[in-house]
Amino acid sequence: EIEYRDELVGEGDFRIKGGYQVMKRFLKLAEPPTAIFAANDLLALGAMQVIQKKNFRIPEDFSVVGFNDIKLASFVYPPLTTIRQPMLEMGALAVKMLLKIIEEGEFNQKKEVLESKLIIRESCKKINRK
Repeated sequence: EIEYRDELVGEGDFRIKGGYQVMKRFLKLAEPPTAIFAANDLLALGAMQVIQKKNFRIPEDFSVVGFNDIKLASFVYPPLTTIRQPMLEMGALAVKMLLKIIEEGEFNQKKEVLESKLIIRESCKKINRK
């Protein structure tokens, strides 16, 4: 079981700089996290920059996971583990929903769930630190 710790939740601007700033704060904690799950790949890349700049290793010292699977994610070192969203499917579904709103003149809120995929690369492993 993983204990929730409010100090391990960070807010960034969804760019590399945001991930960099949040990770700098995490590294100053008495008990920094062993893993980072970022809201997007750019935030994850910013976190990776700080980790490596401070001479920590990915994934030996910190595991890092992003979200979106941008092209750059597979070219950084180590390649970033990430979650791939079905972007084409999302776009097609959005158009379908919009056309239905236009045709029917009203919006009926409906929940749609699309399957994401974990893209395992080299930025994650079990960390032995407690």
